[in-house]
Amino acid sequence: MRPLALGIAMGWICAAEAAGQTSPFCAAYTASPIYRPRLRQVPANPSNWIGLIEGALDGDEILLADGVYNLNQYAVQITKQITVRGASGNRAAVRVQGQGYGVGSEGFMIHAQNVTIADLTMTAIRNHAISIKGESGAEAPHVYNVHLYDIGTQHIKGTPGDGVGNGVVACSRIGYTPGGVRGDYINAIDIHRGIGWIVRDNEIY
Repeated sequence: MRPLALGIAMGWICAAEAAGQTSPFCAAYTASPIYRPRLRQVPANPSNWIGLIEGALDGDEILLADGVYNLNQYAVQITKQITVRGASGNRAAVRVQGQGYGVGSEGFMIHAQNVTIADLTMTAIRNHAISIKGESGAEAPHVYNVHLYDIGTQHIKGTPGDGVGNGVVACSRIGYTPGGVRGDYINAIDIHRGIGWIVRDNEIY
């Protein structure tokens, strides 16, 4: 393993996944130490997912069925304390597909506390795949077992303002495919004024 300075903490990039291995610290999300039990499970599919996420209530767990989820708007706004994850636990089976590098867009825009994004893939988004808005109240976001690739600027962005504390990015892959869009900024993880973050067992490629 090698250390990676993120400006907010010292993370570790593990090459185990690149070698086809599974980290002993990367259990299935529902069996992981950061699993957040929710009050209500809400099944979603590619035809209704955006409305269910944006209209969710505190304590909802939005379970995305396997499939391709086309993102045809600027961003999906998350304003409640919820989880959005792939129902099967297989991140390769749930893909959030953006509009490509030529259209300004973000993926999930988080404005709330205690939001979890897990068990899914996001790609082809011009700006950020996961945008965490500290200035509008986001705190303690968890990102677990996701694959973020071919994103234009930062894959995970924590904006300034009040900053974002106590986040987790774990057991995930972040990078670019051969010949994929190369970003024009700093890529990967960029957290402004982050305090108390844990960044572990991720592969940056």
